[in-house]
Amino acid sequence: MEGRVNGYYVHVGNERFMRESNISVRKTALDRAALDEQGCSCVYIAVDGAVAGLVPYADEVRAESRSILQRLHVLGVRNSIMLTGDNAVVARAVGKRLGLTRQFADMLPADKATVIQDLQRSGHVVAMVGDGINDSPALSYADVGIAMKHGAEVTHESAHVVLMEDSLWKLVKAVEISKGTIGLIKQNYAIVAGMNTVALALALPSGLISPVFTAMISNGSAILASLNGLRPLLWQR
Repeated sequence: MEGRVNGYYVHVGNERFMRESNISVRKTALDRAALDEQGCSCVYIAVDGAVAGLVPYADEVRAESRSILQRLHVLGVRNSIMLTGDNAVVARAVGKRLGLTRQFADMLPADKATVIQDLQRSGHVVAMVGDGINDSPALSYADVGIAMKHGAEVTHESAHVVLMEDSLWKLVKAVEISKGTIGLIKQNYAIVAGMNTVALALALPSGLISPVFTAMISNGSAILASLNGLRPLLWQR
């Protein structure tokens, strides 16, 4: 922001904004470095073209975040990457605290989307979790975009999945459900293909079984696969 307040021209924003406004931030370097090491981001306040102060702030890291990341790694998520608008020092501090694989700092919305696309071109399947307006482009480019319940409305429109409770454990649950679903699909393919292959093998060479029995095996495989698909309903009881 910038504007006139009580006769003074005031700028309020990050370091990039100050530089774009031709305001030197050199004299705040030591204070800024100390705050960065504490994991704090900073808002600069400039009065009449000169920096007058720093306002440190820090986003609260959810208490469950590290446990959730560890659980996701157990479930097969190989890389956990943070895309943030904060500077590199703050990003490293948070990344170390959470045990992240990698972190990208000083990200604008377009930069986040570019990182997603680069990961995809490298052969990765990318899921993106976000709740802010700045996350919406990346959510739309991700293979699976996941928005939080209380996130910005535009993130709900951009994402493929919206978690309806404000708990990251629901993300773990969603991954577990999806893996279970894929597992059931593969099992059902195996059941149908396996039983039909056996029926065909017995019927073709010398007619060891009758066409009626072959049809029963084929239809039975479909019934058995359907019953197998209902197993998750039994687990909920």
